[in-house]
Amino acid sequence: MQKIVSIYISTWNRAEHLKNILNNVAQEAKNLEKYLQIYISDNGSTDNTEKVVKLFKKSSVKRVREFLWEKCAKETLVVYKGISK
Repeated sequence: MQKIVSIYISTWNRAEHLKNILNNVAQEAKNLEKYLQIYISDNGSTDNTEKVVKLFKKSSVKRVREFLWEKCAKETLVVYKGISK
């Protein structure tokens, strides 16, 4: 069985912090991307969180095993989807 690392990030109007976190994850997880799952819930952010996520998806997600982002009101939705896989 292949081991997988899952990262759950819940945020709300913290685009700059999210950008830093995602950059750090990408840097630390080099060569491990095929084992990495990233789940982000932005809880209906009204800042540029969506833009940060889209830029990350363009640049880094190609190497990440699975990436899920939802602009939802409750973080439990993204966590549930991650746990149910």
